[in-house]
Amino acid sequence: MPNSTSTQRSRWRPATPARTLGPAAVALAGVLAAILGGTDHDLHGDAFVALVGLGMVAGLAWVEAAHRSGGGRVGLVGVGVLTGAGTLAAALTLGSTATDGTVRPRPPLAHSPLRVVLTPADPGFVYDVAFRGDLPRPHERPSWRSLIAAGGVDVGTTLLRMTLANRSRQPLTITDIRPQVVSAGPAPRETLVGVSSQGGDPLDRFHGSFDTTAPGSVALLFGPDEGDGTTLPRPYFETHYIALRPGEIYEAVVRIGSAPGAAVRFRMAIRGSTPDRSFSLLDTTTFQVSDDIWKPWHPSPYVRMYFFRAAS
Repeated sequence: MPNSTSTQRSRWRPATPARTLGPAAVALAGVLAAILGGTDHDLHGDAFVALVGLGMVAGLAWVEAAHRSGGGRVGLVGVGVLTGAGTLAAALTLGSTATDGTVRPRPPLAHSPLRVVLTPADPGFVYDVAFRGDLPRPHERPSWRSLIAAGGVDVGTTLLRMTLANRSRQPLTITDIRPQVVSAGPAPRETLVGVSSQGGDPLDRFHGSFDTTAPGSVALLFGPDEGDGTTLPRPYFETHYIALRPGEIYEAVVRIGSAPGAAVRFRMAIRGSTPDRSFSLLDTTTFQVSDDIWKPWHPSPYVRMYFFRAAS
């Protein structure tokens, strides 16, 4: 009996009344869930539950410390500090790491320091445009803009004029630009209009093509001088970046090719940083490009084809 009584007296019991401990636990869980979910939408599942639990341990340790004195209080304060710091460090690490293990930028700034303007660029003297429906043969050589306005899609490649402006008071660095697939479908096969005349195509600063049509997949951009003929070219932003001073504007023409056999709708994903933090942007404007499915010396995949060539 004496041994049993001694064991019962040495057993640890919370000093905080149950009527206080229960509501405190519920309140802590709600506050932590709101804070973690609101600051980083990428936290979810088991990681989210684990962080809420770890944060509750820290909070309840502080509550219990407030009802104790002496060495017990000091120990509980230490537990609260350590678990609180662990919760914060884990939230920052998990919130900045993608599922494939790569580090991703923090969520975009509420007011982005980068202004992005993307517009379709006229290809100039040579272009092919495809349609999903019947198009009567034009009476004269059609302009590229009139064909696109009539619902046509660029075939082979499409050109975009890209303008990037630093509208902040801090220097800004653009570390990556990638076209991203929004949706895709079969390439148009009903009507093809081809136009060729004397002159050259606009010089593009960047170029890239999609390898797959999966939504969210990206195309890597290459510069005009990437590769020396003896080695494979490397994506431009693996070895370069774009630096913009406050108020500075950068302009370039981007040439994008479609995935094989498909028509792809895409948008631009841009990453960058200021001295304060990193940011990522998904431009809301979408563009289309169709694969060049017509091959010389093969039966035409199109129902009808119209070609116009300027007289020499």
